Amino acid sequence: MKYRPEIDGLRAVAVLPVVLFHAGFSAFSGGYVGVDVFFVISGYLITKILLDELEGGRLSLRNFYERRARRILPALFAVCLATLPFAWFWMFPAQLQDHAQGLVAVVLFASNILFWRETDYFAAAAELKPLLHTWSLAVEEQYYVLFPLLLLAIRTRTWRTKVFVVAGVAAASLLLAELASRYSPVANFFLLPTRAWEILAGALCALWMLKRPPRGNDAIAAAGLALIVAAVFLFDSGTRVPSVLSALPVLGACLLILFAGGTGVVGRLLSSRILVGVGLVSYSFYLWHQPIFAFARVRALTEPSPALMGALSVLALVAGWLTYRYVEKPFRQRGNTFFSDRKRFVACACAGLLLLFVAGLAGHLTRGAPARIPADVRGYLAAKDDTNPHRKTCHYRAMKGVDRLPELPDPNCVFGPGREPAVALLGDSHGDVVASQFATALGQQGVTATQITVSGCLPFSGYDRALLACDRVNRRIFDYVTRGGIKTVVLTGRYASLYHDTPFDNGEGGHDPASVVYDKKTFLFDLGPGRSHEDHALELMRRGVQRYLDAGLQVVLVYPIPEAGWDVPLYLAKSALHGAGRDTLSTRHDVYLRRYAEVIRAFDALEHPRLVKYRPDRTLCDTAIKGRCLNAWQGQVFYFDHNHLSEAGARFLVPGFVSAVGRLGRPD
Repeated sequence: MKYRPEIDGLRAVAVLPVVLFHAGFSAFSGGYVGVDVFFVISGYLITKILLDELEGGRLSLRNFYERRARRILPALFAVCLATLPFAWFWMFPAQLQDHAQGLVAVVLFASNILFWRETDYFAAAAELKPLLHTWSLAVEEQYYVLFPLLLLAIRTRTWRTKVFVVAGVAAASLLLAELASRYSPVANFFLLPTRAWEILAGALCALWMLKRPPRGNDAIAAAGLALIVAAVFLFDSGTRVPSVLSALPVLGACLLILFAGGTGVVGRLLSSRILVGVGLVSYSFYLWHQPIFAFARVRALTEPSPALMGALSVLALVAGWLTYRYVEKPFRQRGNTFFSDRKRFVACACAGLLLLFVAGLAGHLTRGAPARIPADVRGYLAAKDDTNPHRKTCHYRAMKGVDRLPELPDPNCVFGPGREPAVALLGDSHGDVVASQFATALGQQGVTATQITVSGCLPFSGYDRALLACDRVNRRIFDYVTRGGIKTVVLTGRYASLYHDTPFDNGEGGHDPASVVYDKKTFLFDLGPGRSHEDHALELMRRGVQRYLDAGLQVVLVYPIPEAGWDVPLYLAKSALHGAGRDTLSTRHDVYLRRYAEVIRAFDALEHPRLVKYRPDRTLCDTAIKGRCLNAWQGQVFYFDHNHLSEAGARFLVPGFVSAVGRLGRPD
C-alpha cells in the first residue's frame, strides 16, 4: 500500500485533542472525538491492507493477527509494566485493586467491558484510572476478530454487494448508537456494537477507493478538517456520543482520507514534518498520556495546575517517541532482529501478557494489598464508606423511561417505633446523606419517619434533567405525602444543582470535578419571557415549599449544606501518606455565603406558622474555627467525597436539626 503522509498527519489531528482533553484544558471540551477519528483511520488502513491481500490471493488470518500483535502489544506491555511501581507506592487499596482489574482486562482485550460496568468515561473517578484509555484498543481488537471473517464471507461478491453489506452493518450500528445514547449512554460509549459504524466508515472509504482512486479536492478536505475542529471545540461531556452527532468528526475524517491529496493546501498541512512526526508516534503517545495524567492526579492533593498538565503532555509525547523508537520499531521491523522470528515473538508476547495477568490477578485477590498502607491512612479512607446504610434501598433513581420508585411508603424505608410514618425525609443525594441520622434522632423522640430521596432530583416539581424524570417522580411523592398519614416533610437538597451554572470552587484549590455540569443538564418548565434561569429556579423552589404548606403539612426547610470542594477522605489520606498529616480540614464560610446568597434570601423571605428553617452552616461553620466550615475535625471526617456529608458529618448536624423540629412541636 502506498504511503500517505497526510494520514499520519491526520493521526496527529486525532491524538492531540484527546490528550489536551484528558489534561483538563476546557477549550478542548470535545477532544475525546479524536478517538472517533482514530477509529476511522484504523478502519481505512486495515481494510485497505486486507482488500489488497484478498485481491492478490495472499490473505492469511495468521499473518494478519501477527501484524496486529506486533503493532499493539510491545508498546502496550511496556506502558502497563511501567505503571506497576507507581500504582504500588501511590495508590490506595481500592485504587490499586481497580488498576489490577484493568491490567487483567487489558490482557483479555476487554477493557471497554470493564469500564462500562464500573464507570462513566466523563466521571471524576475516571480521571484516576491509568488504563481508562485502553477501552478503545479493546473495541478495535474485538472488531478485528470479526471483520476479516466478514470480508472472507463476501470475498467472491461484487464490489457493489460488498459496499452494500458493509454500509448496512454500519447503518445498523449507527441506529443502535443513536438509540443507546438516549437510554444507555455508558454502554453506548464503550461497547463495540455502537462503535463499529465509526470503524466501518473507514472501511467504506477503502472500498470506495478500490473503484475511485483518491483525488485531491482542497475545498472538500478543508470542510472535513473543519468538521473535526468544530466537534473538538463544540462538543462536551454532555453531548450524546456516539450518535448521529458523531457524524461530524467521522465524516470529517472520511473526507480528509478521500480528498486530502498531498498537493493541496490541506494535504500539505497534514503532511508537514511536525504533524507527521506526531502522527508516527501517536500510538505510543496515546498509550502514555493517560497513565501520566492519572498518576499525577493520584499523587496530588488537588487538581494539578494547567501548567503542570501542559508539561506532562510534553512528557507523554517524549515518552511516546522513545517507545516508538526503541519498542515499537524493533518489534515491527523485518530482517535479522531478535524478534523477527514468529515463534520467538509469540513466546515473548505470551510471557509479557502472562506477567501482566498474574500481576493484575494478585492485585485483585489481595484487594489492593492494604497492608502497604499505614493504619492512619486506612482510617481516613474508611470515611469513603461512612454513608447512609439505607442508601441502596431508600435512595431512588428517576431515569427517564424507567420508574424505579416503589409503592409508598416502602416498608424497608420506615424507621422508628411505629409502622406508619409521620415524617417524610425528602431530597436529592444531599437529603440521602442526612436521612439516616435525622430519622434516628426522630425515632429517639418516638416519631416514625420514612426516607424518600431521589438521586439528582430536588424535592420540587417543575423541572427535569437530561436523563432524569424529576418532575414525574416528585409528583408521585407529593401525592403520597398529601393523601394522609404524613404530617411533616423535611426538605433537603443541593440547591446549586438547580440554581447555578458553575460547579463549586472553594477558592483554595478544591472544586467540583470537571464532569459536574449544572445548567446544561437542567430543564425548567414554564420559563416566563424575560425571566432568567436563576430567577426561575428561585421561584420554582419558593413555590415548591409553599405547595407543601398549602397542603396542610408542616415543613422543615434545611438550607444548603456547605460543599467542601476537595474529596475530603482522599485529601486527608494523601496528606498522611506523603508525610503532611493533619486531622482538621476546613473551607471558607464566606465562599459558601456568596454562592448561596440568593437562595438564602429566598428562603429567609418565606414565612408560615408551620414552617421552620434549619441552617447547617451555623453548625458546621464559625463554631470551631472562626470564618471556616469544618470538613474534618480532630480525626472525624465529615464528608465522604467533595460535597456529600458522611454519617459522622450528619451526626454533627443532629442537635441543630432536632432543635428546629422542636419548634414545630411533636410531628405526630
